[in-house]
Amino acid sequence: MGLIDKLKTAGEQVAAGARETVQEAQLRHDLAEAYGELGRVAFQLLEEGALADGRLAPGSRRIRELRTQLGELATEIPATEPTLAHDTRRAKYDQT
Repeated sequence: MGLIDKLKTAGEQVAAGARETVQEAQLRHDLAEAYGELGRVAFQLLEEGALADGRLAPGSRRIRELRTQLGELATEIPATEPTLAHDTRRAKYDQT
């Protein structure tokens, strides 16, 4: 096997590893999104009284505290300031 063939093989192996890494990262991202969506639905069900489990109390209490803090922060920011990128994500969570 010549030097060019060895370099080509090594390059193909690196490319295959990179594809696997990207695929794994995408799957981990998708999994995190699925957990997040499940959490939003579970929180909504808790708030509606359709779901009750003491193990969920600390997390739901923390979500309520954070929402309150965000609401207080929003009232402190003058309306003339530009909207920040994180505000759009906050709106997504506030819809539940």
